Parts: sequence; C-alpha cells; structure tokens
Amino acid sequence: DDAFVQDKETGVFFDPAKMHRLNYKGTYYSVQGPLNIGRSRQGQPVIVQAGASEPGQRLAARTAEVVFSHVKDFERAKAFYKSLKSKLPDYGRTPDQLHILQGISPIVADTQEEAEAIHRKLHDLLLPEQGLRFLSGYLGKVDFSRYSLDTPAAEVEFPQDNGIQSHFEWMTELIRKQNPTLRELYALLEGGANRELIGTPAQIADVLEKWFVEEAADGFMFIAPVLPQGLEAFVDKVIPILQERGLYRLDYEGDTLREHLGLEKPYNRLAVRDRALSEVES
Repeated sequence: DDAFVQDKETGVFFDPAKMHRLNYKGTYYSVQGPLNIGRSRQGQPVIVQAGASEPGQRLAARTAEVVFSHVKDFERAKAFYKSLKSKLPDYGRTPDQLHILQGISPIVADTQEEAEAIHRKLHDLLLPEQGLRFLSGYLGKVDFSRYSLDTPAAEVEFPQDNGIQSHFEWMTELIRKQNPTLRELYALLEGGANRELIGTPAQIADVLEKWFVEEAADGFMFIAPVLPQGLEAFVDKVIPILQERGLYRLDYEGDTLREHLGLEKPYNRLAVRDRALSEVES
C-alpha cells in the first residue's frame, strides 16, 4: 500500500523493494507486470457473485464477498442463506466475510389499497409479448408462440438449461402448487411474487427486519419497479423506520464501497508473504 513514496524533495517516486514483477509468459501473451499506479484504497474491488446452484455456492464460498440473490420466498431464502454460509469454513472463511443481499421490489404507499393500485397499474403496462419473452428466459428458452395466454403452464414442457436454476426450480414448484395459466405465470414473475412487499412503510419495514434478524439476508438490493417515485417513497418512508429500529445507519462511516459494506480491506498477499519471511529470518 505504501510503495509509492512520491517524495518531491528527494525525487523518490516509489520504493523498488515493494515492486513485484509478474513475469507471466503464456500461450497468447506475456507481460512483465508492474503498473505505475498505486494499490486501490479498497485493496481490491469488492468481489460480487450471483448463483444459487451447488457449484455457484461453492464458487461464492471460495471467492465472493457479496452474493446477489433474488429468492422470493422467506423459507427458501433462509435455507439458501444457511447453506451458503455453512460452506465458508471449508475455505478458511468466516460468515462475516460474505454478505448475502436479497433483491427486492417494494411498492410503498400510505395505505395497502394505494400500494395494490400501483402494482396493478404497473402490471397493466406489461405487454403479453414482453411477459412471455421474459418468462422464456427463465424457463429454458421456450417458444410460446404456439400456445395461448390461457394455456395451463403445466401443459408446457420446460427444458431446464444452465441458466438461472434457482428461478427455474421456484417457478416449476409454483406451477405444481398453483396450476397457473401462462398469463398468470408471467404476471407472478413480473410482480416479484412477494406480496408482503406491497404495502405500507411499516409493513415493508417489518418484512425486511424479519428477513435480516432471522438470517434470510444480510441486506437488500433495491430492484425498483418504478423510478424515481418508487425509490423516493422507500427512502423517505421506509428508511426512517429502519433507522428508528437501529437496523439502518444514520450516516456513512467510510467513503468506499468496501467500507460501506463493512468488509475488511484484504492485505496484499505479497506483502504478507514478505513479512512472514522476514519474521522467520529474524
């Protein structure tokens, strides 16, 4: 971190002893390696990953610092949280070294009726062609042109591909339980299916608190259904309630993403190695 001295009086720009040459030689390119720029104040960018499958969880447990998730059911989210966190010790990591952020699309209004009206208005804006195209992307690239909107989804064969497997599993389970038509199915997908997040500020704050306290999420990423009104309503009406409950910061304590997330700055692995070698030699 302190390799660049930048001392104008002595004319010393950097400390050569703290420079590392990669000297990489591969099939397609070779590079000596040193850059003339200092190390990031964060040490390295925050490593963000998404993937709920078993291989995806293993990758996250080994490398990620933040995992984006979009599980709409509380119990499923809680199970995913427990499963992923339990894998961290396998890679010498602790639960606080990886944050799971659940995607939410809250619709906030002063009354439940107003929130429901906003939701219906948003739904009415979605063209069936767009809804089916969106649905196809989650369910194996199905060609819906040969089906009517009122075809029961259970009559459609959905070939699972290597896409968003968690959504595929959730939607196929939903088809088994609710037997929706294609029209109803894409409406459920588009609407987020978490009806608890359509309501008053206090109601939405209650849901977020439950997910956080009962370890279904370490935090949330805001996937706004409508901007800027949806974001403004959330910030002006929900955030103050969370602050009053001690669940949301009153101010920022740092000025980098890593600090905002409460993640430690990783040490330079070469500096750690050199320090260890010097201690052994001494």
